[in-house]
Amino acid sequence: MIGAGPTGVTAALDIFNAGLKVVLVHRPGKDPCAVGRAETVHAATLASLKRSGIEISALRQAVSPLEGVTSKWGNGDVFNEVADQRFVITRALFDDCLLAAARMLGVPIVDGAVEAIDNTGGQLTVVLRDGRSLAASFVLDATGRSAKWAHRFGAKENKIDTLTALSATYSAPELKKILVVEAVEDGWFSSVPDLKDGRQVTFFTDRTVIGTSHGRRDLLLARLSETSLLRHLSGQNPHEPPKLWAADLKTLDQSARSNLIAIGDAAQTIDPLSGSGMTAAIHNGRSAANAIIAHRHSGRTLSSLEHSRRAEFENHLRLRAAYYNVENRFAQGRFWTARRTCV
Repeated sequence: MIGAGPTGVTAALDIFNAGLKVVLVHRPGKDPCAVGRAETVHAATLASLKRSGIEISALRQAVSPLEGVTSKWGNGDVFNEVADQRFVITRALFDDCLLAAARMLGVPIVDGAVEAIDNTGGQLTVVLRDGRSLAASFVLDATGRSAKWAHRFGAKENKIDTLTALSATYSAPELKKILVVEAVEDGWFSSVPDLKDGRQVTFFTDRTVIGTSHGRRDLLLARLSETSLLRHLSGQNPHEPPKLWAADLKTLDQSARSNLIAIGDAAQTIDPLSGSGMTAAIHNGRSAANAIIAHRHSGRTLSSLEHSRRAEFENHLRLRAAYYNVENRFAQGRFWTARRTCV
């Protein structure tokens, strides 16, 4: 298992708990896209980790409950709802807690970077940068959006859009523990509280809108001034320069090649508007583990994993179009028209 994010850790735990040999390869150091990033997760998703042996108490320092959701979407009305089953997680800290829990449960973890994967004679050998090597029947690529090893094995990427996120942290104690979502002409905002009494504000738009790094702060402030719910933040300087990270929707033409299987974001991503990124990550890890376990115990092929992956992606495209079609005020804008149909 290459990659120790939520997908990789969940899959490794389930395979390990089934009595099969598995090694989780973790590259020390923080994912720059995860550092400082906060996102929401449903309570049921956190509870589902207990099936893999992880208690919610092991994640407590990375998780904080949400109290409500305020949104301005559709015809411009503001909606308020209770969010008693949703939590905010600090992503980098959450990943650290998951990995620590896997170590405590006995999953073999190798700290190091993968240098190469040799597929000579049908036997996979993972070579680490320090010279160590690991023989494997299967290699699961859980390297996230880069899908580094799946691409090396010939997988082709089908990119659906160029959604990009621009994030910064502000002081906004008046918003408390509330998720705020609001649409603007060329994108949409999501704002969640972090664990340090700050507020992460993220603007999702097309890559062509972002421009150069010199103009990112001004762009963020300008778009904030177009909102109703977050406009007061446009008069503040963010705590640090805005960070740019990829949020594009994409899928691989084939996730399994020569016993190397891409899972999680390495196989396909989902639109963050769904709010189900963490749920999908854990579900994908569990599905991959179940397929591997069934193959080893009964010889069942892995084709069902590919079929279910494609069906899930097609379903997500339909849901994505439905979400974006709710927004009526900017229906003719380029950003919105590109997302109002099921590709």
